Amino acid sequence: MVRVNLFKEIATTSQRQEILDWYHLKENLYKVGGERKRIKQAEALLWRGRVEDAIAIFDNCHNKASH
Repeated sequence: MVRVNLFKEIATTSQRQEILDWYHLKENLYKVGGERKRIKQAEALLWRGRVEDAIAIFDNCHNKASH
């Protein structure tokens, strides 16, 4: 089965805005794995819209998912 990203076909990255709903955001967050405390911290930051801070929590994470 070949997966095609239809959104890439619509327009360039600078011409479109993709939105990830809360359910799928949390689903992907838990796929990252690691300490539950770190996941909960990231979730709280994301809820407040602090995306860059949430990403920074995982900067030193050695168990990065290979997805």
